[in-house]
Amino acid sequence: MFVGGLLGAIPWVELLTGLFYPLGLLGGLALAVLFMATVLGFHLMWPTIAVEGSDGFDALVIGVASIITVVYVVRAFQLIWWTPPAEGVKAKPGGDRLLAPVMLIGLCLLLGLWAEPLLRLANDVAAWLGDPAAYIAAVLGK
Repeated sequence: MFVGGLLGAIPWVELLTGLFYPLGLLGGLALAVLFMATVLGFHLMWPTIAVEGSDGFDALVIGVASIITVVYVVRAFQLIWWTPPAEGVKAKPGGDRLLAPVMLIGLCLLLGLWAEPLLRLANDVAAWLGDPAAYIAAVLGK
């Protein structure tokens, strides 16, 4: 808050904040519309309706399924985030464990800096899967 107060004292920062505030609101609105379109299943509806032989019934089924999905997601969100825990129950009884994030970061760094063996393995596996004779020989023992 102290930094925000200092920046607010500069006249041109206040002007920029006033100019870009509507853009922030429009960006939030765009994200909300994008989220709702994804949850409602509109990304699946139009290709399905465009296929030959589909009719209004397909659109109705997809629309009803989309509404059911929205109701489920909203109810799950409310249950998880807005329902207070029972008295005496802690949401997290222990402290954070740093082993998993450290291992994940280490794995990302390892694969990012030393990816050649993994790519070589992926190419070998793809070649092995592309040749069914090796698989048949391994399974049947021929």
